[in-house]
Amino acid sequence: MKSWNGIGTCYFLKIFFGMNFVFYLTQLNHTQMKTLSRQYESAKERANEFMRKGQIPQYFDALLEMNRYKKLMVAVIAN
Repeated sequence: MKSWNGIGTCYFLKIFFGMNFVFYLTQLNHTQMKTLSRQYESAKERANEFMRKGQIPQYFDALLEMNRYKKLMVAVIAN
């Protein structure tokens, strides 16, 4: 059984479902990316605020949250 790579899968989807479906998928990824980048920026602002106030445990929690959003953004870009 042959595994599909990203280009082959995209080509298959274009043929099978038509161009509108592929456009929908790219729009969906764009929407997810927009949401994740907003959440990342919000966590970044909170981290900076916690650092300014000297609240170290909350600062580290915000950094972990930023890291999680960054990993999710990389996953969305990869798909």
